[in-house]
Amino acid sequence: MNNPKNNLFRKEALKRASSPEELDQIMQVVSPQKWLPLFTVGLLVTAGLFWSILGRIPITVTGTGIIVYPSKVASFQSPIAGRLRTVNVKVGDFVRRGDVLATLDQSELLKQLQLVRDKLTQLQQQGRDVNSLQQRRQDVDKQAIEQQRQSLQQNLLSTKKLTSILKKKGLDSGETHLIS
Repeated sequence: MNNPKNNLFRKEALKRASSPEELDQIMQVVSPQKWLPLFTVGLLVTAGLFWSILGRIPITVTGTGIIVYPSKVASFQSPIAGRLRTVNVKVGDFVRRGDVLATLDQSELLKQLQLVRDKLTQLQQQGRDVNSLQQRRQDVDKQAIEQQRQSLQQNLLSTKKLTSILKKKGLDSGETHLIS
């Protein structure tokens, strides 16, 4: 039994470990330089436990549901898409027509609605600008037409005056001949 091949430990190590002189000394399990990684791992585990209790991961789900009545099966589906905020019923609850089963978070839909409203406001402003430009254009065209009308009336008056003068002098357009 005391065969050196059967002894797993050296004699000096066994004597030192079995001596009562070293019982009052503190045994060092982890060296001081390894406390930082140990502390970091402990902090990560604590943070993971805290997050697993209080953390949330948003999940978007679309689909249809089926409600089973005592002898009927009725399906339901939300008319709009959104994130499920709260569920107001539990398994086994009785519900009636008109009861709110769940509340959806429609923040995406509200954002889209605000974008459409902004676009509508922008298009309305553009429409007002176009109408204003068309009105100014019509006013300018009316002024130009009025100026042309006045100019034509002045030309007509001048022509009438000249025609009357020519008639008085006998140079009517019907009676004029070229003399060569």
